[in-house]
Amino acid sequence: MAKTAPGVLNPLEPPSMLVTDPPEHTRLRRLVSRSFTPRALDGLRIRVHEIADGVLRGLEGRAECDLVAEYTSRIPIAVIAEMLAIPHDDTRFVREVAVSTTGLIGSTAASWRDFRAAMNALRGFDRYLGEHIERLRHDDDGNSILAEVVRNGDLTETEIRMLAGLLLGAGFVTTTHVLGKAVVALLRHPDQLATLRANPEGWPNAIEEILRYDTTGQLAGRVATEQVDIQGYPIRAGESIFLLVGGANRDPAVFNEPDTFDTTRANAREHISFGTGVHA
Repeated sequence: MAKTAPGVLNPLEPPSMLVTDPPEHTRLRRLVSRSFTPRALDGLRIRVHEIADGVLRGLEGRAECDLVAEYTSRIPIAVIAEMLAIPHDDTRFVREVAVSTTGLIGSTAASWRDFRAAMNALRGFDRYLGEHIERLRHDDDGNSILAEVVRNGDLTETEIRMLAGLLLGAGFVTTTHVLGKAVVALLRHPDQLATLRANPEGWPNAIEEILRYDTTGQLAGRVATEQVDIQGYPIRAGESIFLLVGGANRDPAVFNEPDTFDTTRANAREHISFGTGVHA
């Protein structure tokens, strides 16, 4: 995108924390983390429960529904909108941007049509963010993570916009898919679902196994900082590679019977669905 659509903010290009390295990454992460206080996250946790319950109540009495369109996609977009202090009337626009642009993240070679649509969506979102951030600067009573970031004044305008785009791009499609995949995995393994119903305290570990078993982001892009040889395949410094995160989460050297869905798996948390190192 730096060459094909310069000037358009992209979560896969600097100054996005996804692709910056220390010391720049350390600075950005430190400044952003100030707004993710325990108090803010506790409040967010309560709202996640309220939003999820509210969407579910809206489906009461229905014989069937589209799980992704009517449930799993609506939860993260509502939560992210609140994190960004986006008015409720604007959430449909934000969702359309997310749907259009996440196709670039989940593919190694997006079609030209999809690329152009995503670029148009990103340009519109960038303009919207500029106006939205300006409103937040003059709202002393705003109570959201983005409002806190804006008030702190530690990030540049571009960095604030990138953070907002990163929350939307990295948080929407991943959460939407992992919720859908969780339901599918549990329905296909009724014995595991029965175990969780009988022992609800097993849910935290079950979530880790769900993340490992059917990884939401199967691919992760990385750039080699030095020449390296991987099992006879040379990779030059500066070359981009795609890591098969889903394959790593099924590594038999790490997970016993990796193709088995086991919500009681002792080392389920060793998955790398959220990355590793400073980028975890």
